[in-house]
Amino acid sequence: MKKSGKVRSALVAAGAALMVLVTGCATADLSVDSAARVSGTISVDMAKDSLATANVTSLDGFRAIIGQRLSKAPGAGQLFSSAVYSETESNYNVTATYSKSAFDDAASTYARVNGSRIAFSMDTSIFDPSLLGIPAATDSTDAVDLSSATITVTVKFPGKLYRNSKAGATRVDARTVKWEGTAADLGIVTATSRRR
Repeated sequence: MKKSGKVRSALVAAGAALMVLVTGCATADLSVDSAARVSGTISVDMAKDSLATANVTSLDGFRAIIGQRLSKAPGAGQLFSSAVYSETESNYNVTATYSKSAFDDAASTYARVNGSRIAFSMDTSIFDPSLLGIPAATDSTDAVDLSSATITVTVKFPGKLYRNSKAGATRVDARTVKWEGTAADLGIVTATSRRR
């Protein structure tokens, strides 16, 4: 596996405690060729104001928390090894771009030739901001809730789709499938297609 999004926030008062709701967004827009090489992008966005409550106040701080998470996830570090980090006025972003890259690792994210078919699998938990190692807010009365982070994975194959995991899935056309949901909804998404 080689190389390697919008986030909104809302403040909700819950009794005496303040809960910071972080609604994340990660997108993977990928195509797989007949040799099981992957091209496209994976992007994760997070809102600055929500991360500030967890003492992440700079692009370097964002890069550091992503790096800490990826260093503990088999394969995920490679997935984002050549990622580009950037910021806008309101968001931090990490984007990985691929061109005919090999996806094959122990984190259930791969594209492989399997006889006359292409097999694809992606563990969506590696794109869930709740699992990116974001530190808890320093004030013990605050909690960070990232359970509503949304993930969209779109994969175009070289041949007709054979089968795919059903949770959150839409067949866009004969060769393309899209999954939408949270990491808890989607889990590991899988699909197979004909090679041509």
